[in-house]
Amino acid sequence: IRSCFSSSPTPFIFPLKTQILRSPSKLQFQHNVSLIVSLTVGTPPQNVSMVLDTGSELSWVHCNQTTRNNQPDPTIFNPNQSTSYKPIPCFSPTCVNKTQDFPIPPSCDSDNLCHATLSYADASSSDGNLASDTFHLGSSGNISGLVFGCMDSIFSSNADEDSKTTGLMGMNRGSLSFVSQMGFPKFSYCISGSDLSGLLLLGDSNVTWLTPLNYTPLVQISRPVLEDPNFVFQGAMDLCYRVPLGKTRLPNLPSVSLVFTGAEMVVPGDRVLYRVPGETRGNDSVWCLSFGNSDLLGVEAYVIGHHHQQNVWMEFDLEKSRIGLAHVRCDLARQRFGVGL
Repeated sequence: IRSCFSSSPTPFIFPLKTQILRSPSKLQFQHNVSLIVSLTVGTPPQNVSMVLDTGSELSWVHCNQTTRNNQPDPTIFNPNQSTSYKPIPCFSPTCVNKTQDFPIPPSCDSDNLCHATLSYADASSSDGNLASDTFHLGSSGNISGLVFGCMDSIFSSNADEDSKTTGLMGMNRGSLSFVSQMGFPKFSYCISGSDLSGLLLLGDSNVTWLTPLNYTPLVQISRPVLEDPNFVFQGAMDLCYRVPLGKTRLPNLPSVSLVFTGAEMVVPGDRVLYRVPGETRGNDSVWCLSFGNSDLLGVEAYVIGHHHQQNVWMEFDLEKSRIGLAHVRCDLARQRFGVGL
């Protein structure tokens, strides 16, 4: 991997956009929220939008070597149109040595290229070849030779909505994750509670105006909680209430504190119940408890999701194996960093 960054890269900021996915029209439904990062890939650059996933390693984009009527599809990356695109052979050190954490070992396809299959807890999957290309990061520079998955076969549990994005940005501690390949030991994000915006910061968040972070350590477990480490949770809300459509405010609810070793996250009462956009039952709107039932996901895990992370600065310190928390107005944080919509 070659980049224009120094050995201690300058922090880089991505705008984040929240994509609210419509739920199917049935009584027991799923409501999903994705955090979307937009950037460009290839030479010349092609626009891509990637779902931020802190639980996955390999970043990937939906690839197709053809276009309809010679018109580019904004949700598909065409490797044939990139002169810097390089497929990775299956006997290369990258395919042999850097994919050891993949739940399904890569294989050789008929062209002796490194072939990967990824699956997720929501029954989605993607299938394609490992490759490298140049990722353009705006005014902060670009990085060449970044390894990603060029997936030509994708199955989604919510195909209509997932088709609006190009792929996924893996941000875990694996050697092929986006943040690991970029060489950043830390990354942070902040999700606004007032609009559909946020920011993703790669690198240190050493800014004077930010409330001091309280850190809680990541713990080592003897066995994986999930059989598949590449997971994306799409939510499982099972405790919901019907509220008359004319009622825009609910009685004040108490806040809920999530207490960790060394840190505490306070969930305000107005985020304990969540009105599901576009969901109605007769003349009633639908409000759900923002704590889902992990039993419905088939896992023994507690997940802190989008609703509870709003207006909380979340720092992932991969080097020291800890997470930092601080309550902050994320819309103001965007302004401080000069991040526009």
